Amino acid sequence: MANYDTIVYSVSNSTELVSNIALLVNATFFPEGTENTSNDCMENSTLKRFSDGYEQIHGYLSILICFVGIICNILNVIVLTRKNMISPTNYILSALAIADLLTMVPYLPLAFMYCLEGRGNVLSIDVPRSLSIILINLMNNVISITMHSVAMWLTVALAFFRYIIVCHGRTHAPKLCSLYRTKLTIAAICIFTLLFLIPNFLCLKVTPKRGNQGQQLYMLEAGAICTDNFLVNLKFWLYGVGVKIATCILLVIFSGLLIKAIHSANQRRRKLLFQGRRAESEYTHEHNRTTTMLVTVVLLFVVTELPQGILLLMIGISENKAQSAWCVYFDLADFLDMIVLLNSSINFMLYCTMSQQFRNTFKSLFIKKITHRLNSMSVRHSGSGPRLRSNGHPYDAIPSNNGNVSCITNEEKTMNTTL
Repeated sequence: MANYDTIVYSVSNSTELVSNIALLVNATFFPEGTENTSNDCMENSTLKRFSDGYEQIHGYLSILICFVGIICNILNVIVLTRKNMISPTNYILSALAIADLLTMVPYLPLAFMYCLEGRGNVLSIDVPRSLSIILINLMNNVISITMHSVAMWLTVALAFFRYIIVCHGRTHAPKLCSLYRTKLTIAAICIFTLLFLIPNFLCLKVTPKRGNQGQQLYMLEAGAICTDNFLVNLKFWLYGVGVKIATCILLVIFSGLLIKAIHSANQRRRKLLFQGRRAESEYTHEHNRTTTMLVTVVLLFVVTELPQGILLLMIGISENKAQSAWCVYFDLADFLDMIVLLNSSINFMLYCTMSQQFRNTFKSLFIKKITHRLNSMSVRHSGSGPRLRSNGHPYDAIPSNNGNVSCITNEEKTMNTTL
């Protein structure tokens, strides 16, 4: 049966994307093989059957989510960094989009290998593998874990900044939530997260091996820092439980305060409408929609991370650790991975749905330009070509507000497309 130190090591490394790290470390520390870990659990349980069934589609589903999420986060960065979108909140949202993007990029080749080779063949570290598989695993361990940790603390910073802006806008917000302090906060989160995770990265080392036919292979093994029981237990409570539980508690607190502020603002809005002050009421309404959108982003993150934190806490305090929460955690690993990836890709839809400024900026950047190009191509193919004014300047055809084609000069077009 699996010993507790082995389990603690496994879950202490799974601070973010679950399945690959849990299985990697599990295979290293169970001499009997990865299969014996699941033997400690109920083979015929509903959860085990769900795990086996979902394993068949996890790779393909992850590839789809990663492709969509990468595109969506690139669009997020492009839109949120426009001049008319610059604000402390949008700076954090841009950094969050980059972190989510870099969480999914390393996971994509792992998902491809997952489909081609199978879960155990790709993720096992107790047997020699090709250099490509080793590098994919290492890249996913280092980059994905780091960037998702950054995303966790950026979400906390987002909730804190929005709380200051909404609840202390006139007193503390101009000083605490300036653009300079926002950039400083983002940089500090990135630097301290990287330093904080360095001991975690030292738990794996690459050892060259020779294959049966003399070919050069490599194997991932546990580093010296992960053979000491005290350090292993410290890592478990610090990385596995402490980080997730602490971030979720902070996010729940700030979300509750923001929801209370939204409720109070809605009451003020109704009073403004009753007094006939419609302009102020509309401003309050848009302000509340932005806050509601950010609270949704925060709560989705809590829904993603809190179940993992609870399972890790149960593993830490359970008397029969190898057969209780660990079995649930191990069987749900792939599904929890998918939830993390989905959460990293969904923000674009939230912004488009709940932020009018984001929608308008997105339309001006992409939809209007695409429509203009299609209309220009249509005019060229019709054979009319560009017409010349009396002074020799060419016209470009663009649609006017009433749907008819009008003409402007190239100089006028440049001015109109400038934000």
